[in-house]
Amino acid sequence: MDIDRFVAEQNVVRFRNKLLREVDPNLQAALRRLLIEEEDKLARDLAQLSEVESEIEGWNERIAKQRSIVSRLEQSGRDTRIAHQLLESLVMTMALLEKHRLRIVAALDHHP
Repeated sequence: MDIDRFVAEQNVVRFRNKLLREVDPNLQAALRRLLIEEEDKLARDLAQLSEVESEIEGWNERIAKQRSIVSRLEQSGRDTRIAHQLLESLVMTMALLEKHRLRIVAALDHHP
């Protein structure tokens, strides 16, 4: 594995993890831009497609858990602003992963 690919992969993991906890919309937007830039550096291959599909599954689970948290907070009459912000960030990041997956699939379709 070359160093540039290794660095890009590590940055992708780092940015995704930061997006799990960040609630500031400006920082979220910056992290999403950085995430897209790093994902674009990686080659589009079947291994990457498999990795992204696995990530999507994990993010779906995180979103479901966060929706459950928001629901419980609402039912108990507690403040849900931060929980909603985190849920929104998770959903937006998931959308990026889905777009990245589609870019990989398109690249694989053009270069079998």
